[in-house]
Amino acid sequence: MPNWCSNVVNFLGEVPDLNELRKDFLKVYDDVLSKNGQGENLGHLLGISIPEESNANGEYVFYCSPLGDDENASGVDESVVVPSFSISFDTKHSPKPHSIVLIAQKYNLEFRLYYDELGNGVYGAYVYQNGSLHNIEFSIDEIRRFYDEDGDFDHDSANDLLESKIEDYLEGVNS
Repeated sequence: MPNWCSNVVNFLGEVPDLNELRKDFLKVYDDVLSKNGQGENLGHLLGISIPEESNANGEYVFYCSPLGDDENASGVDESVVVPSFSISFDTKHSPKPHSIVLIAQKYNLEFRLYYDELGNGVYGAYVYQNGSLHNIEFSIDEIRRFYDEDGDFDHDSANDLLESKIEDYLEGVNS
C-alpha cells in the first residue's frame, strides 16, 4: 500500500483560460472522477496526448476534486490579484507535476502545485511560470523544525515559510 501524497494545484492566469479549464475539468469530474476517480491520468482525461516516453505517463491522480467555497464551489476565484482555479488530489508517494505542466500549457496557464507526504519527508511546491518548472522543497531538517514535542506538525508555520521561499524564488526569476 503506497503512502499518499496530498496535492493542491492552483492554476493561475486569465479568467477566460481558467474558465475553459474549469468547464473541461468539471465535465471530466462529473463523467469520470466523481464516479470512479481512481488511478486516472488527468492529462489524458482532458484530451491531452501524452507521448509514451513522457514523464507524464503513469502519473495517476486519486480522490481528485475541485476546490472552492460553498458560494463559489469549484469556481474560478476572481477576488484575488491573480485569478485561480484549484484542484486537490492524491498521488502515490510523491508529487507528479508533468501532467499538470501539460494541462497548464494546453490552457495557457501557470500553476503552483503544493504537496506533502510527511511520512516520507516530502513537503514543498512546484512553481510553473513562463514555461519553466521549479521545485521548492523542504529538507528533512526543515521539516523537523515544524514538529512540536507532541509530534504534531505545524502546517501554518510551514506554509508561511514555503510561501516565503516561493516569493524569494519568483523575485529572483522576475528581477
